[in-house]
Amino acid sequence: PDTIIRSTDWMKELYHKATLQNYVLNYSAGGEFSNQYASLSYTNEEGTYISTGYKKFSLTFNTDNKVGKWIELGNSLNISFGERNPQEWAQNAIMEVNPFMLVYDTLPNSPYTYGILPKKYLFNTQNIYGTELIFDRIDKSWNGLGSIYLLVSPFKGLTWKTTAGGTFNYYNSYKHTDPYDLYVAKETVDRLYTNLGHGTTYTANSFLTYNFELQKHKIALMAGWEIQSIS
Repeated sequence: PDTIIRSTDWMKELYHKATLQNYVLNYSAGGEFSNQYASLSYTNEEGTYISTGYKKFSLTFNTDNKVGKWIELGNSLNISFGERNPQEWAQNAIMEVNPFMLVYDTLPNSPYTYGILPKKYLFNTQNIYGTELIFDRIDKSWNGLGSIYLLVSPFKGLTWKTTAGGTFNYYNSYKHTDPYDLYVAKETVDRLYTNLGHGTTYTANSFLTYNFELQKHKIALMAGWEIQSIS
């Protein structure tokens, strides 16, 4: 034939096989009066969509200790850091990309790197492959959760437990673009978009519980208080 029409399988170009790496290191020790547990983990998940992925570091540390016969105290701590490279385009936009647009521009002496189509063509004429590589977006998050407790059991059936703890989270999302020209979309300057946020929660509670039997009936009495602060 005089004319050969080439088309692009955008699903094949945008999606690929990916690997998942997960490493965990655990430590535990204990005895009659004390128990400790620590864990360090790392996850590296490559996205099946181009330029996407997720990484996470996590640290956990827990202890339980007995002081004498009727006092117990301990703590729980978890800290994590995550970094995500999200997908720029929604799935419906990917399905609407014009199949007659090539991934890269193959015309000689063309000023364009990625394939282009004029806006008069049907479907989405934005080169999604190009924009996914041009737009550098990273979402980072830091999270923490910790608590301590004191448990007192002076005699059978009676317990008094006090707990105090809190959580914190901080996130930083930014997107950076260098100057680019995709024919239907153009940017002449560097742009950087940022979004920051954080939050904390503090909790504390104390409960006195007494369990006993009365004429073959099991009875539980409880009294206590709880407070919470969110910011």
